[in-house]
Amino acid sequence: ELVEATHSLQVEEVTTAARRLISQDRVDALIGPQLSDHAIPVGGIAEQVPLPMISPMSSNPGTTAGRTFVFRIAFQDHQQAVALADIAWNHSSRIRHAGVLFDRTSDYSRGITEAFVAEFERLGGRVTVLEFPGRGVEDFRSYLSQLRDAGVEALLLPNVPVTTVRIAEQMPQVGLETVLLGTDGWDISTMAEFPAARGAITTHQWDLELPGSESISFRMRYEERYGTVPRATAALTWDAVRILVDAAVLAGTLEPYALRDAIRDLPPVVGASGTIDFVDGQDPQRDVVVSTIGQDGVRRAYRSPAGAGNDP
Repeated sequence: ELVEATHSLQVEEVTTAARRLISQDRVDALIGPQLSDHAIPVGGIAEQVPLPMISPMSSNPGTTAGRTFVFRIAFQDHQQAVALADIAWNHSSRIRHAGVLFDRTSDYSRGITEAFVAEFERLGGRVTVLEFPGRGVEDFRSYLSQLRDAGVEALLLPNVPVTTVRIAEQMPQVGLETVLLGTDGWDISTMAEFPAARGAITTHQWDLELPGSESISFRMRYEERYGTVPRATAALTWDAVRILVDAAVLAGTLEPYALRDAIRDLPPVVGASGTIDFVDGQDPQRDVVVSTIGQDGVRRAYRSPAGAGNDP
């Protein structure tokens, strides 16, 4: 039986929904939340109960750190940050000065920024970092003007879709032209519509243009059922549910400790998002998906070993 709970972006509402699922609906496991800012506190609740939880999209290390009942499908923030730094450094434009514009109130945004800066500087590059005070900001032109004047050759935007869209809209207004670097927080389908995003490179947990029989099969079934193309959230949630079901069959019980151990003990699962293998605990070994937006607006995607970048 699938019991669903919806919520807003407010952390208090998410934790209340999780407690209701556990105490009132008596669920045996949790799938979600998706965002790291939500998965970290809800993971603490699941760990205390205890009860297995699988977050499809959360990539912040804090989601699983120090916990044994909380799993994720996504690769972690530092893996995509390192991949992006390596890609930028090896880019055909020989990027040596990168910029970052990030949300200082977001663990996700801050964690990726810190890992990117560390890796890019290790390679010998220079980074100009600017921060803005939360998701309520709508005018980014002063920040973008500073980055333009600094002469950045690439700009990392580790932010939520509504923010990246506003930035892409405002870049031409200040005359900032540079290679954009994105993360799995991007809505790449929407970003591809903006001229400022042409030539952008972004990491993703999954892309509908990925080759592979499981990925293609999932996309076809999804489109047939819902009449629209799936997003990465759908693909990773599908994989999370499949892993939970496979673990329950392996354990032969829904007892929380046995179910947790079964998730860890599963053989590699070839899912819609790629091969998922819980080798060292609750964080899977997975490739980083790299998506590009060509100058013609056409998307392309490939898999890169986690923590290693290639020049697209």
